[in-house]
Amino acid sequence: MLDEVGKICSEELEAHYDGFVGALYNDPAANGYIIFYGDNSLEGRNLNFISYLTMIYPRMRKFDQSKFTFV
Repeated sequence: MLDEVGKICSEELEAHYDGFVGALYNDPAANGYIIFYGDNSLEGRNLNFISYLTMIYPRMRKFDQSKFTFV
């Protein structure tokens, strides 16, 4: 396990995400898994968050999404 976070703001999450992806790129044979538990306090928040983490943010940062899997 490389990192673990609880409820944090989006900017802090992006910093963790960047570090995670950076670690994957440092080891060409590595693949990463992101285990997302979600938050049941707001309806639709989990779907929006997963969409942001899997589609929007990787495109903004030009991440190779084949290096990691969301669970």
